[in-house]
Amino acid sequence: MAEAEGTTGGPARPRRGDGWGFRMTALAWIVLAATPLYLNFVLSFAREDAKKPAAAAAPADAVDAQQVLTVARGGSSGADSNLPTVARIYNDSQWTILTAVLALALASYWRLFPIVWRAVHSGLAPHVAMLAVIFLVWLIYGGLSSMGMPGLFWSPERGDQFMAGLGSALFVFWMLYLVFVSDYEAHAEDPEHRLWIRLAPALEAFLPPWLDRLVPARATASGQMIGFVFFAASPALLLLAMPAVLPTIRAGAVKDVVAADWLLGLGAGVAAAVLVVTTRIPTRLNELRRQAMRREFDARHLWRLDAERLDPGGNAKNMLIIVGLLYLAAWTFPGATQRLFPPAFSLCILMGVLATFVVWLGVRGHWKSRAIAAGVVLTLVAASGMLDYDVVVRDLAGVTPGSPNLYATLGEQYRYHLSLSGSMPASYGEVVDLAEFQKSRKLADGRADWEAREKILDAWSSGMKWGGPGSAPGSGGVGKPIVVVVTTSGGALRASIWTQAVLRRLDEAFPGFHRHVRLITGASGGMLGAARYVALHDEDPDARNVLAAGGRHPDFLGPIAWQIAFRDFLPNALLPFPVYNRGDVLEDAWCDYAPELRKTFGSMAARERAGTIPSIVFSPMLVEDGRRVLIGNLPMADLTVHLNGVLLDEGRDDLIRRYLEGKPKTKDGRLKTAADVDDYDLEYPSLSSFSALEFSKLFGGHEALDHLRLASAVRMSATFPFITSVVALPTFPARHVVDAGYYDNYGVNLGAAWINSHREWLRRNAAGVLVVQVRAFRNEKRLKILDQEVYAPPAKPEAEASAKVYDWVAWGVGLIPQFLTLLNDGVRAVAIPAQGVAMARESSMFFRNDEDLESLHELFRRLTGDDAFFRTVVFTCDTIQVGQAAQNVETLNWYIDPVEYTQIEQNMNPHDPTTQTGRERNHLRLQRLKEWWRSRGGVAEPDPR
Repeated sequence: MAEAEGTTGGPARPRRGDGWGFRMTALAWIVLAATPLYLNFVLSFAREDAKKPAAAAAPADAVDAQQVLTVARGGSSGADSNLPTVARIYNDSQWTILTAVLALALASYWRLFPIVWRAVHSGLAPHVAMLAVIFLVWLIYGGLSSMGMPGLFWSPERGDQFMAGLGSALFVFWMLYLVFVSDYEAHAEDPEHRLWIRLAPALEAFLPPWLDRLVPARATASGQMIGFVFFAASPALLLLAMPAVLPTIRAGAVKDVVAADWLLGLGAGVAAAVLVVTTRIPTRLNELRRQAMRREFDARHLWRLDAERLDPGGNAKNMLIIVGLLYLAAWTFPGATQRLFPPAFSLCILMGVLATFVVWLGVRGHWKSRAIAAGVVLTLVAASGMLDYDVVVRDLAGVTPGSPNLYATLGEQYRYHLSLSGSMPASYGEVVDLAEFQKSRKLADGRADWEAREKILDAWSSGMKWGGPGSAPGSGGVGKPIVVVVTTSGGALRASIWTQAVLRRLDEAFPGFHRHVRLITGASGGMLGAARYVALHDEDPDARNVLAAGGRHPDFLGPIAWQIAFRDFLPNALLPFPVYNRGDVLEDAWCDYAPELRKTFGSMAARERAGTIPSIVFSPMLVEDGRRVLIGNLPMADLTVHLNGVLLDEGRDDLIRRYLEGKPKTKDGRLKTAADVDDYDLEYPSLSSFSALEFSKLFGGHEALDHLRLASAVRMSATFPFITSVVALPTFPARHVVDAGYYDNYGVNLGAAWINSHREWLRRNAAGVLVVQVRAFRNEKRLKILDQEVYAPPAKPEAEASAKVYDWVAWGVGLIPQFLTLLNDGVRAVAIPAQGVAMARESSMFFRNDEDLESLHELFRRLTGDDAFFRTVVFTCDTIQVGQAAQNVETLNWYIDPVEYTQIEQNMNPHDPTTQTGRERNHLRLQRLKEWWRSRGGVAEPDPR
């Protein structure tokens, strides 16, 4: 056993372990174990009515962890409540405990960290493995919260949380094994430099004398692997366990102080790792596979496997085979695998596959293996690059029943790219040539579209005469009708829920409100709620309220995460043809939850023209040029061009002369004359810009709107890269659409343009114009107060009914959190340039929108002489998300935990400090809106007593 001798580092070493590292680790675990007892003790002092004697407190007065954390994040409480002080103690204590446990861990493992650092830097493979572990921990502690990733690990579903803990623990052991075998193989020729030579003394010093037997004097290869994996995993497991007993740093709703299912999952993961590592199951499986290939079976050899044999390449191959079978099962039985492997567990599998593949390439003995793998991957990526239309709109690709197929075939796309041609091939058939489309559009079309919209308004107005045929049911108003435009912000599922809540409350407050709404615009998730509102009113135009509160809480993120883990990244990303993708999954999940989203624009067109339902216009942005695509039944050509006829241009005759000097040719090859030159050739000299394309005209030859479903339009308007796949339109050259929020996340720009275009009609025929702004986040103070940061966290609540001893305790436990805050502020200075770029985009939308609305107010004041003719009201959603330092401002999250879901739905109600629901400012704004509405001749329901 020459190799065994070389890997032990020489003769047996004397034991020098003092065991302090082990003792401090044990102390850290004891602190964590005692933390729930302490936190429950603190909670026992929290009462809404602090003046009531403790003995007289009823069970109903009990305050749970969720409520205390909400108050700690800025939520309010009763005047006689001691919740602010108790919440501060409760919150700051956890940060103090976190700091203490981390300090104990650093003191315990200070010898281990340099060894792991050196092992990681031995090659690319260990870098990938360790970065994967860091990424996992980051997700668990709140990383990528804007995409909802932490919620996958802290799901309120007990089974999902258990599997997330199990997957996280197994993933850590998996990655540490890869780090070990990478180092082991890298030093095959110089075993004296393997990490065990440095690890053994550190492990001996860590363990107390009575555990010396765990570190053999001459460790075998498998013994070294076991020692490293479990020693290196112990601090990682400590990190994974802390959020389970510290609710402050745990994402999502907090039902209990302790996330017991997560801890059980971690324990199960450790037990499984012990079984796999100590019995060397992967190595035995590899030996069994080899025996099967040789058509022989030697149970004795299989049982007495050489302890010096690690076989990392074979183990990696086995792992890839096992995971490959798992992927095959996911393709064959998707429903069963989705139930068996929740999203968080699936993501762990995906990251593990990638790291294992890198390690497998790293331990191969011949360069040909790496070259072949790299060549295959590059070839597949290049083949995918030949696809102009890799992600399609299914309603334009012949996938949905009766829909046309406007896309070029796979073979046609390959032939076009291999031909190196720059012009659209004739074989592309139904694909729209953008150049020809633009040449076919005339600036005079804008006038025709404007007149068509005025006719729609006339039809609506005739039906809105109070008490006349087709009038709003039960409205009972007098005089001219009020015109309402609704603009809704992006914000994924949060924005959708909030938009539904606002529109539901407005339907309740104002009889026939939906009949007053003439246009709905917006972005991303807000348009999901708006689409449901319009579709349900289309099904029953006379219904008073179509959006019921409560009901099933949807989880749209889980299907996306599963699709990414088992389909989109591997193998879909390498397949050279369009496939079912995560965007399609999200679209189908919406339709399953809200079947009305299967409605097509064509099916709603008649009611829109009659004015019985609102018009809804989606406006996703084109990636290639920043223009919007206006998707809706309304003709809007006049709103897509700017400064037509206003510019002092170069002069058409001079431009034609200069253009002809270049001797341009027509399609048939002859030289162009002045008669052949059009505005397209001259780059539209009298026009400043085309800011948008109309979907209805772009694909008008195929009546695309008759087949385009609301769900598809929402998907295009809510396409944020990486969360959902970017859709390619069937145009030449291909154009990709992304989230409408890139251009205007609040929809005000388009709504204001529509109002301005009909200013004279509105002056003559409307009693007033109202713009309802639905914003998914609280931002009023930040927009007006100069010292407020973006979505600034609320100030620390002051004690309202607390004893001095509480204040002293709160001050003591808050010292460490305050110090951590100062450190964070110092580090944040590095990100100031990037923050400036982000805020330039975010803030400019707010301010430009406000300027547009102010201009409209001044315009109507001059036209009507009535200062109150035009008004806007803003309803903002303010929730304090547990686990965050401020309100939840995550804009890409398609999952909302049940607690926040309820908070969002009830944010139009008066504030209730007991349940921490409702928002007083929204309630008061609704009252002001009712006053204005009545002053314009409308009817509003009386306030409930």
